[in-house]
Amino acid sequence: MGGRCAAGWALDARITGSTAAPKIGGTARLSGGEVQDIPLGVRLRDISAEVAGDGEAIRLVRLSAKAGAGTIGASGRLSLAAPMPVDLRLTAKDAQLLASELIRGTISADLSLSGALAGAMQAAGTVTIGRTDIRVPDTLPAGVATLDVRKAGDRPRTQVAVATGPEIGLNVRVQAPAGIFVRGRGLDVELHGALRLLGTAADPRPQGRFTLRRGSFTLAGKRLAFDTGTLRFDGGLPIDPSLDFSASTSVGDVTATLAVTGYASKPKITLSSAPELPQDEILARLLFNKSAVSLGPVELAQIAGALAQMAGGSDFNPLDSVRSGLGLDRLSVSGGANGQSSGATLEAGRTIAPGVYLGAKQNATGSGTQATVEIDLGRGLKLQAGVGSGGADSATGAAGGGGNDVGITYQFDY
Repeated sequence: MGGRCAAGWALDARITGSTAAPKIGGTARLSGGEVQDIPLGVRLRDISAEVAGDGEAIRLVRLSAKAGAGTIGASGRLSLAAPMPVDLRLTAKDAQLLASELIRGTISADLSLSGALAGAMQAAGTVTIGRTDIRVPDTLPAGVATLDVRKAGDRPRTQVAVATGPEIGLNVRVQAPAGIFVRGRGLDVELHGALRLLGTAADPRPQGRFTLRRGSFTLAGKRLAFDTGTLRFDGGLPIDPSLDFSASTSVGDVTATLAVTGYASKPKITLSSAPELPQDEILARLLFNKSAVSLGPVELAQIAGALAQMAGGSDFNPLDSVRSGLGLDRLSVSGGANGQSSGATLEAGRTIAPGVYLGAKQNATGSGTQATVEIDLGRGLKLQAGVGSGGADSATGAAGGGGNDVGITYQFDY
């Protein structure tokens, strides 16, 4: 772990006046700068800046840097007279500020920082999250405890007070219209929404929610499409959004519902059914379309693996590496109607523009294909269209419809 920075400076400055009322003149220029934080995957390159003194103030004439394929910039002014008023503006356009194994995405921003350096300051504005991919790891690294080791006879260590900076209040709107993709441990979902970041920089309080655009949960090879989903931030501490996702499917005379609830730090996955059945019986109907008492040893082992996954065990999805290699947002195999493998379909697709999804479905037997287009019209309305031959599910969800179809769906949160 670690980071590094490099830069070239050109300084031509003078300081006059007194310590109580300094006057600064001249300029300082930075060129060819680079900052890198390896653990976070942050890399700012081609950093250039110009700072000028005009007597009683220091002006940030310009600051620019490249972050991935995007850019960031800043400008502003700091007065040297008490209480040292500050007025800064920060902008970003498609800047890639996070690029690690767990998260990769871009942001655009228009933020302001105003107030007094010797008092309180306020950060306000808008941050727009571009396409972001979040990977949920199969296992999390163990935490490392820091032990306070002292030798016998040593004096107790004196606590050194750490100077704190000015309080920075937050009033920032964070919006994600392009889609946040979360994958791993069976999850494959796309979220969008907005929240407001309140509180202070030292004590942030996010409030808002991200809602499901589309998604599924793969349990022991069986793909369940989510009907609803919400990731909600309530402004509490520690920051730990609550989950409320639900997926339902009918197998024979049983309707099974999978729910993902609880908090992001400790999600809870449960199965229920109508009529009410034990979880192992629900899994037997869901995965094999038969009663648990008639399962063989291999099928029982698969049931045990599914129960372990629901309890927090790891999940391996071989399609994920293929999907990533092909540059797709979705690549999945879903079971046929009533658990019959002959009706299984392969679905592949990608979000080609904000709110526009283009996909294709094909029956595993090769008897039918269909291209689908889904356009998010806003306010819960979606336009869905499909064209193809018989065999694959229709764009609007009818099994085995095939042909051409156009439909509008409406979804609301309650």
